[in-house]
Amino acid sequence: MKKIMIGVAAAIIAASASFAESGNPSEWYIAGSIGQAEYDLSLSDFADIDDGSITSASLDDSDTSYSLYGGFRINQYFAVEGGYLDLGESSLSAQSDGSELYFAGPLNLVAEVDGFNIGGKGIIPINEKFELFAKLGVYMWDAEAKVKNGAVSESDDENGSDAYYALGGTFLVGQISINAEYALYELEDVDVENISVGLQYAF
Repeated sequence: MKKIMIGVAAAIIAASASFAESGNPSEWYIAGSIGQAEYDLSLSDFADIDDGSITSASLDDSDTSYSLYGGFRINQYFAVEGGYLDLGESSLSAQSDGSELYFAGPLNLVAEVDGFNIGGKGIIPINEKFELFAKLGVYMWDAEAKVKNGAVSESDDENGSDAYYALGGTFLVGQISINAEYALYELEDVDVENISVGLQYAF
């Protein structure tokens, strides 16, 4: 984690130095996106919760994601940005026959993840209307897990800071841009892939 944070800081410093040597104008921007987050999970990952009474189980490992963020474009090749990202939730739905510890009936587990990210963005202008980009940064996340079985429910929180990487493209229309992006978030216990589209407005 420390190496990632140092790497991001170094990239920002390098970009600032490059801007200081160039005459390219800088700009601030705000953006929002919506997408689909997919958690790298399988039913085998939940084997430890089976007390011997589970008769069936299904996993929902994807959900809608959304993000709101802002950034500062240092020059035509580099930007720094940060914001809020909600990666939705993953859930497990199971049935227990009540023969062991669980009550007979449904057993539901839900985990929600959101947080804040900050990172650097490298940009390759293709022409006046289109750019490619890559991102590297840190996602400071918070996860809330909820379990319900019959009338009993429990919840727990966990948080951390982990790396994210992204690749994408931008279509430029004046001050408004349309972004398409693939991102990978390497959380503590699970990787999350997020494919999103969004709008960006430059000041």
